Amino acid sequence: MKSKKLGIALLVMLALVVTTGTFAYWASNVTGNSTSATGTITVGDGDSVTTTVNVADVIDASGNKLVPVGYENAGENEVSSLTLTFDVNWVSSGTAASGVVGDITLGLTSATNASSADVTSLFSAALTGGPYTVTTDGSATTVSVTITLTEPANATEYNSVAAQDIDLALTFTVTPQ
Repeated sequence: MKSKKLGIALLVMLALVVTTGTFAYWASNVTGNSTSATGTITVGDGDSVTTTVNVADVIDASGNKLVPVGYENAGENEVSSLTLTFDVNWVSSGTAASGVVGDITLGLTSATNASSADVTSLFSAALTGGPYTVTTDGSATTVSVTITLTEPANATEYNSVAAQDIDLALTFTVTPQ
């Protein structure tokens, strides 16, 4: 009976050691949400590339609150727009297309809140400081994107964005000149 209890105790201790060791191993390699507002986009063969940005991550990084245009209060760290920066690369699959210059355009594909409701009509995204061009197989072009929130029309729209995590899907396209 005593050896049976000892065996069970050893198995429990072994399970704890293995579980703790595994957690520590994985925890050392897991990184949290990015607090940077800079991303890298690689467009290949003239395709469009869509990337998703979580508004809360950008706001947490800046310490500001995104509010509709005209409702910002600087004393409350409220802003009517967020500026994101992306490095856009254009990669060709063959050397024949190397060195071609293309225009970069941006579209707001979708905006969804934490419950996956579509709130795209309340947001706008635009390239600022452009026009931007990029050369195939050349260096990246840094582009600025400005995100703004329009005033919700009613309480239902307001509740769909207030204190919600919002994911914006931005689509970058390169069109050869």
